[in-house]
Amino acid sequence: MDGEYIGTITDVLDSGGTEILKVDRENEETLIPFAESYLKKIDLDQRRIEVDLPEGLRELNK
Repeated sequence: MDGEYIGTITDVLDSGGTEILKVDRENEETLIPFAESYLKKIDLDQRRIEVDLPEGLRELNK
């Protein structure tokens, strides 16, 4: 799913370990661990984060 828009980060949750990015898009919420293994690129100027999510992660949030 290269280049797919997942949503907008609306919150950063403290899980007591790795922080979790809360990403919302319409009625869909995705929780993504803020971990180096998932982050491909962070562009602060463009306010954009590119991630490489493991298979099935987004389905866990449904």
